[in-house]
Amino acid sequence: MNVDVAKIVIAAASRSFRETDYIGWYRDGHIVGAVLTVLTQESMALVPTQLHPRLVECLRAELGIEEFSRLQIRVCETHEVSLGSSEF
Repeated sequence: MNVDVAKIVIAAASRSFRETDYIGWYRDGHIVGAVLTVLTQESMALVPTQLHPRLVECLRAELGIEEFSRLQIRVCETHEVSLGSSEF
């Protein structure tokens, strides 16, 4: 991910999520991650229906079609994320 796109992605994530959530590099230069803190079962259900579309909307508005089409946006629960380095 080039520096300009990375800055836009991080800024859009910052605007899309709450102040209590953590946003940063999951894989430096390749994957930006967000850790959503203090989620109840009810609020977890809102992630794919409200937060994900809000992030997509921000990114579409700020990135060109070519840059946006290269992005992958996934919502994962903790048990679905690998912390090992062998994945990439």
